Amino acid sequence: MSKNRPEAIIAFLEAKDFEDTIRNAVSLGGDTDTLGAITGSIAEAYFGIPEALRSECRNRINKDMRDVVDTFYSLVRKDDSPNTNQMIEKAINQYYVHNDKEGMILFMNMMINAMNQGGEFIVPYITKNPFLSKEQINSISIGDTFALDHDVKLKMETAKDASGIEWLGVFTSTEEMHKGSCGNVQINQSILSILRLALDLEEINGIVINPFGKYMQIR
Repeated sequence: MSKNRPEAIIAFLEAKDFEDTIRNAVSLGGDTDTLGAITGSIAEAYFGIPEALRSECRNRINKDMRDVVDTFYSLVRKDDSPNTNQMIEKAINQYYVHNDKEGMILFMNMMINAMNQGGEFIVPYITKNPFLSKEQINSISIGDTFALDHDVKLKMETAKDASGIEWLGVFTSTEEMHKGSCGNVQINQSILSILRLALDLEEINGIVINPFGKYMQIR
């Protein structure tokens, strides 16, 4: 039995949320990486991980590691009850089977339910200036950390339909996003904020959910 296990359980029991749990574990000192890993596993199962924290952590690791994480979660979550985005995907699939008023009502109900629960979509962005110079890229090894000496400008990626009209492409999951090629930076944003943004942007016609697969347009 790991000698860190009692401390990990105490760090969890004395916390109010996931972030507080990790903070408790690190503050104990000692073998903090092992302690944090054990405590974090318990906290995720109980509290879940805030999407803002999950997104920030994903942006800090390389693509190979993200693929490993995505594969892991795709396996361990197979028996979980569907989340709000999975329900949206099911509603879109149902609409493709029965393209009627009832199918659209089901889809809208799933969207409203997701927004009420603070649901998020993945939004792809394109970097307008490089993160690193070629020299820096060549000198970095897996596991290295680095700080940028400049601001990175991001542009929201859009998708054009057959008529050349631009839409804001968003995704319900990384699996849907990986069906095609999109921006080199992905950020989780609340569904409500995405809809508000689509209303404010005059250059786009609306949003398209999962543009690489069975999609749904909202305008």
